[in-house]
Amino acid sequence: MFKVTYRNILAHKLRLLMTTIAVIAGVSFITGTYIFTDTIGQAFEDVFKALNSKIDILVQSKTAVSSDRALPGSDRPLLTPSALDAIKKVNGVAQAEGLVLGYAQIFDKHNKPLATGFAPTLGTSWITTDSLRAAELKSGHPPIANDEVVIDAPSAKQGKYRVGDLITIQFPSQRAQLRLAGIVTLAGSNDIAGASYASFNSQSAQKYLERNGNFAVIEISVAKTSNITDTIAAIRQVVPASVDVIPGNVAGRQTAN
Repeated sequence: MFKVTYRNILAHKLRLLMTTIAVIAGVSFITGTYIFTDTIGQAFEDVFKALNSKIDILVQSKTAVSSDRALPGSDRPLLTPSALDAIKKVNGVAQAEGLVLGYAQIFDKHNKPLATGFAPTLGTSWITTDSLRAAELKSGHPPIANDEVVIDAPSAKQGKYRVGDLITIQFPSQRAQLRLAGIVTLAGSNDIAGASYASFNSQSAQKYLERNGNFAVIEISVAKTSNITDTIAAIRQVVPASVDVIPGNVAGRQTAN
């Protein structure tokens, strides 16, 4: 029996070789897909961890909705200004500010998109509260005027941009040229997992990211005389049941998902 099998193998060497290659290629493809997916997921989580590094509490909608915006954190039902106002009145809340999130692809001086691999191309509103803001200016100033933007240091280096230059940015449904007001790091790091970061004043963020006055998340710092657990419980009393109130130290993972 074994002799017959061996003869058959020898007689069909090419078939055996092709079968072996097909099996190896299939396994490699599946393994590569898992690695690729994990890498993308980790990149998103790292970026949102950086963004949320200074906050004590994050408020966001619980359930993601179907969306053509391939950006975690921007595909959830938005939070209204009235929710922000209610949260600001909660005992234990020191500071609260709404954050706008969306798609913003930075272009280089040759009108080509800056390469980020599959990491996020993140557009945000500029957080004006120092105690909540993860972005730290390396040069320039915050985006004060409606035609100003700040970007992350790696993107500025890749695009060979300096403060004062004009930058082309693609938004969900329009493209605009803005003046580079400043260059930032996130949470003190130049490495944001290959992502790009562009931030605008609140009015421009609402306009370009198309949020109609609403927010993706609300970021909160807790008063020194209060504790996070009690403040979370108090916030839950003033927001709808469809809203998640989570500690800042788990907010990166939650927002990325």
